[in-house]
Amino acid sequence: MKKIVPDPPRLAPFISIRSTLTRDEAMTAAVEVATAISDVLDIYFKTEPGEVQDRLFTASDYLGQLACALLEHKPEPRP
Repeated sequence: MKKIVPDPPRLAPFISIRSTLTRDEAMTAAVEVATAISDVLDIYFKTEPGEVQDRLFTASDYLGQLACALLEHKPEPRP
């Protein structure tokens, strides 16, 4: 039988966006995540190449995925 409601976006096996998150809440969170991405990339560009810079890049990638999922979030219909 086909599911009527899709599963929430999954960024990693342990992270998901709750389906009850409102559109406004998702947009507010997306702005906060975008600010965090900017902060991480500021540090990234001031850091010498190496393991720390690689981790900062990975962190910005995960944050970018989270921001995209929040921007694409479609809340479940309310009764």
